[in-house]
Amino acid sequence: MSDDDIPPDAEPAARPAPTLVALEYVTDDDGPLLELLCDHLGFEVIDQHPHPALDADMTLVDAGVVMITVLCRTAVGDRPQIPPTASALSQLVFDVDDTGGPTAGFGGLLERLVEAGAPVMVDGDDMFHLGAQLTASVFGTAPTLVFHRRA
Repeated sequence: MSDDDIPPDAEPAARPAPTLVALEYVTDDDGPLLELLCDHLGFEVIDQHPHPALDADMTLVDAGVVMITVLCRTAVGDRPQIPPTASALSQLVFDVDDTGGPTAGFGGLLERLVEAGAPVMVDGDDMFHLGAQLTASVFGTAPTLVFHRRA
């Protein structure tokens, strides 16, 4: 059976699963996290710079198949602040294949989530995310689940 033959009501195991490619963590002190990730686990910082839209410093850490973005709140005041909360995982980013016909790939996942009543926010043709109310009910906190159409 090819991916094109997968019926829209197929069991989830028959559909290609999204791949976790990145996560984002927000903190007030990135030192201990970066020490753990880089000094102890051996991951590499590949970029550090002020976040372009938020009042935070942004560090990108190469963790193999997953990119970790660490946002450290700052008090520069020239950009919108990240609300002060406890340090938390804030995003999980998934790539979704666009193979297997209209019901199996990126579009199929989007359609299934909408039909299931999930609060889906579409961010253009190649990205969508799930609303905070859903993720808070699942995770007990509200990380954003972002889905990209795999290029």
